[in-house]
Order: sequence, then C-alpha cells, then structure tokens
Amino acid sequence: MADIAGEEGPAHGRWHQPVRLAQALRFGVGLAVSAGCLLLAARSVPMRELWSIARSLPIWVAALYLCAASASLFLRAVRWRLLLVAARPVPVGIVFAVNSAGQMGNNLLPARLGDVFRATNLGPVGISGGFALATVFVERVLDTGFLVFLSGVALSSISQVPAWLARASRVLAGVACGGLAFALLVPLFEPAILRAGEACVPGRWLATFRRLVEQFVLGLRSLRHPRRVLGFVL
Repeated sequence: MADIAGEEGPAHGRWHQPVRLAQALRFGVGLAVSAGCLLLAARSVPMRELWSIARSLPIWVAALYLCAASASLFLRAVRWRLLLVAARPVPVGIVFAVNSAGQMGNNLLPARLGDVFRATNLGPVGISGGFALATVFVERVLDTGFLVFLSGVALSSISQVPAWLARASRVLAGVACGGLAFALLVPLFEPAILRAGEACVPGRWLATFRRLVEQFVLGLRSLRHPRRVLGFVL
C-alpha cells in the first residue's frame, strides 16, 4: 500500500498542477480586466474633488450607505434565486456573490455585460448558462413592467405631462409588453425552434444548440409560476 500511495502521490500532485495554474491564470486575468475597467470608469472623474467630498462625509453616512447597498444586493440575490430554483436549489451565498459581481460589471461595462457575467458563472453549482440567461431576461422584463406601473401611477397625478415624458412612458410600456410576450410565447414554439435548428445548425453543434434552447426555455417557464412571480415582485 505504501508503494502504491507513493506512486499515486506525485501523479496526483502533477494532475493538480494544471488546475492550479488555470485557476491562477483566471484570477490574474480577472484582476487585470477589473483594474482596466476601473481605470476606464475613473478616467473622466475629478478624483481630487471626489476625495474631498468623501472626506467631508460623516462616518455614519458612509456606514449607512454601505449597509443599504449591501442589503439591496442581498435582496436582489434572494429575488433572483426565486427564479433559479426552477432548475435546482442554489445556495444564497453563491447567488449573492455572482449577483454582486454582475451588478458591479453593469456599473463599469457597456451594454449591461454584467448580466452576461451573471448568466455564465453559475456553472459550478449546476446551473447552465442558457437557463441563467433566461432568468436574467425574465428578471429584466418584470423590472421593466413594474417600472411602467410606477410611472403610470406617477403620471396620473400630473395634470400636464410633458410630451417627451409621455413618449418615453409609451416606449417603456411597449418594451415591457414585447418582452413579456416573448417570454410567454417562446416556450410554445420550442418544438418549431428545435426543428429549425436541426435544419440549419451543423451536426457537430446540434446537441449544444438543443441543450441551450431547452435550458433557455426552461428559464422562461419560471415566469409561468404565479407564486414564484409574486414572491419575486414583492
């Protein structure tokens, strides 16, 4: 047994070396990208003025802001998890970490690329990228719909609504309705989408295409559970 253990030990260590190297490389690339994004975001910010304002803030104000921001991120994570559990239970801590990183990405990167980060970083807990991306889409549709509702309530109390504000509200309502229709109708056309893929997608990519479509549709179906949607909205 000692000889076997002695032979397996070095081999086991050699097997883990590429894994550690890949993890270190991933961490280094992520750190470099984060630093670059921070530099791009801060290049037009007057840092001296910002530092002067920060120094003038009372400590309790900064602490209150940090607590409120952390609570907001935690509640967003809990809300997103309500949609993710349609596939499998996910620890709240992991969802909180991924969601926080994604929200930071939305603040620093264009085109809400932080949402793409969120959708593609739940693989270690068994959530596919297609499913997670669909839940992010559902999340945005529900957020937009709620925003349309609030804007309608607010505008109803204004006697003379500016033309630009009325147009913006109509556009927002159209986007919300379109997104909701997409989320509700796409699952109905899943067989047709898969048949179209079989006709258009090359054979070596067909299995991947089918898996992505099935997982994306499964994520959209999370919108069909009234109790889950009600908990998400509340």
